[in-house]
Amino acid sequence: MLVSATLTAHPVAQLSGLPVYRVDWPDNRLPGITARRALQRALKPVHAEHLLCYITSDQAQAAFVWARKRTDDKIELRTLPYEVGSPARTTLERLGELAFSLDELDLYGQPPITAITDKLNNAFNVQAVTEGFFSDYQKVFADLQARLQATSNDAAWAHY
Repeated sequence: MLVSATLTAHPVAQLSGLPVYRVDWPDNRLPGITARRALQRALKPVHAEHLLCYITSDQAQAAFVWARKRTDDKIELRTLPYEVGSPARTTLERLGELAFSLDELDLYGQPPITAITDKLNNAFNVQAVTEGFFSDYQKVFADLQARLQATSNDAAWAHY
């Protein structure tokens, strides 16, 4: 789909009517929110909800953007970034949640659209990422505190 004279959203997949587009971004830096919002507005007449994968011109960065319709009919953009060579555990874990098992598919190999949007909402849920981070942080803190207390025999000091 031609979005502008220099930008095309290439359809790469569709699952139960939800399209996935690849956008070859003409810069070595990923688009900002203004550019992402402009592309979302251009696609809205065709597909209000969609998944985009922006790829920079040097192919060193990608951004997965879920354009989802909220209950107030506004479109919200949620983004998962990726950069080649950097630790991307969170992004990869979140994208892994989009996989479907065979028992989730119908006779034609398609999941219900509600299952797709549920998985997308979960994968792009910022609160889940934040909760996971703080849960991991709490475990590391508790482990360090226990080691310091075992070494110093001073629980108060180990807490600080």
